[in-house]
Amino acid sequence: MDKERFEEERLQDFAVIYIAEAERLADGRPRQDFYDELFRVVAKEMCIDQGLVKHLHHCFHWSMFNRESPFKHKNATGRDGKDSVYVEGDLDVDSFASEILGEWSSYLIKRINSFYQEAERSQPFSQ
Repeated sequence: MDKERFEEERLQDFAVIYIAEAERLADGRPRQDFYDELFRVVAKEMCIDQGLVKHLHHCFHWSMFNRESPFKHKNATGRDGKDSVYVEGDLDVDSFASEILGEWSSYLIKRINSFYQEAERSQPFSQ
């Protein structure tokens, strides 16, 4: 999928899917497992490169865990030494996704552009 089409038509879908899947996966699993599975599932559902999902995840992480939101992570206390992720309370996925896009859409578009520019630079020249 080219970047213009993704930006124009799919950014809202991406945000909703990302938050909905994050809510589903926030079942107390270790944080690294949470992100690994989240990136995989969102990439598959959106039919995009998993690297792009990872490239865009920062503002979602900041919104989900660095301010008041139902998403929480519990610092490692067990013998496995892993943080866990869970949701506390109710979450309106559409509203939360819109809130994130309202604050971060310009950043996300820049990240999409940089991802595709990096991909173009890494492509070998064709004859």
